[in-house]
Amino acid sequence: MGLETSKPSDEDREFLTSTLEQTCRIVAEDLSNADVLLVCFGAGFSADSGLALYKDIAELEAYRGMKLQYHDICQPMWLHKDPELFYGFWGTCYNDYRDTQPHEGYDILRRWKDELRRGAGTEIRAQLGAGGLQEQVALDCAWRNAGNVVDVDADAGDAPPSGQPPVSSPYTVEGFAGAFYIYTSNVDAHSFDYFEPAEVRECHGNTEVWQCGAEPQPCCRQIWRAPLDFRFNVGPLDMRAPRNPKALPTRATDFQVQAVGELIATEGTDGVSCAGRVRRPYGRRAAPLVRLPVQRQAARGDEKGGPFRENWPRCPACDGLARPAILMFNDNLWIDDDQQEIRWIAWKRAVRAVAGRSRAEGRRSRVLILEIGCGANVTTVRTSVERAARQFAEEATVTVARVNPDFCLPDKLALPSEHHRHLCLPCGGLDALKRIEAHYRAVLRDRAEDVAEEPPSLPAAGSRGPSSREAASRSRSH
Repeated sequence: MGLETSKPSDEDREFLTSTLEQTCRIVAEDLSNADVLLVCFGAGFSADSGLALYKDIAELEAYRGMKLQYHDICQPMWLHKDPELFYGFWGTCYNDYRDTQPHEGYDILRRWKDELRRGAGTEIRAQLGAGGLQEQVALDCAWRNAGNVVDVDADAGDAPPSGQPPVSSPYTVEGFAGAFYIYTSNVDAHSFDYFEPAEVRECHGNTEVWQCGAEPQPCCRQIWRAPLDFRFNVGPLDMRAPRNPKALPTRATDFQVQAVGELIATEGTDGVSCAGRVRRPYGRRAAPLVRLPVQRQAARGDEKGGPFRENWPRCPACDGLARPAILMFNDNLWIDDDQQEIRWIAWKRAVRAVAGRSRAEGRRSRVLILEIGCGANVTTVRTSVERAARQFAEEATVTVARVNPDFCLPDKLALPSEHHRHLCLPCGGLDALKRIEAHYRAVLRDRAEDVAEEPPSLPAAGSRGPSSREAASRSRSH
């Protein structure tokens, strides 16, 4: 443990592994008492769905022959240097994400969200709505974007890029997040199969949203969604996407199933997923983006067949090449969904405000931050988790549960605090969720049995009984 991502020693790993079940029980108990649940995940979480990890996604003969690895391919320069390679890689990722069913861990998280105590969620929504908090964050961001110094959040790094106007969301978002939020670096957009857009922040974008790819600058700061029935046509051997292939896929079909099936027999025989070689242990995606509202009206270009009329998507404003609105390596032209970022910052402010009022009344709110599958390659989520934990701990009692088979230790040294603790779970994401879920159900059963066995008591004459809030707090306390 230190100032950067580090692995536990062999001795520490042995201890953490031997106490894993006990740690999962502690997380379950914290979950049963949580006022707020923040779930943050990275590529390790998607791996349980059968999707490729960073280190494996480009492990294909086609890329090895070009001496390219993931860090080499995942760069915007290929859009103009070699469009067939660019769209072959991102088109394959898009197809894989579109057609792969998310694992059951998403269902577990959805149940936990639905079972959170209601009080804090109601107060957070009220804070976001009546207080005009999102509008204030947007003003702060606009002020900062104009080149002024402003504390948009307690730590720098949570605002849209300086000098750029805010970007309109590619879809309509109604309502506000409550006591639950998702923060992820994954670009598969699988969160929208289970969670509302008002409670999801994708800090690196996703393959469903596209932007102008013009250089040296995009022609506009518009971002737009891909159609639900669009798929890329990518050669299964050379992993290239021709501009106008003879058989352009226009529906969600298995147009490469036979070819990919033959390749799986010769490539990836160790069971590791890579681009275009996804095994889909949970089958084909059942309800893609079902929680995402209908997209906004597209810009100019629809009269020509739309931005996705061919295998190389076009910008609807200038008709130049388009690219996924994803943060790549060596990428200064990415257009973030600023409205997502504004909602995320506003939600954190609302949580801290509600926790502050609760603390003033003599009770600290309980915040559980569950981080899953965020390793050492791209540490955006890990950094954001530790920043949010420090912020929340000023007013609330915070537990960070970091799930990672290799890097479960905290990255920054922190002074011991009764209001901020870190738990290490050296295992995979889905494995951890199943373990915690089993303990969580046991905790709830034990608590229900204790309540059933407790004889009812009447208040003394002239006294008042506990309020419903006091009773709920008492029944769900440690």
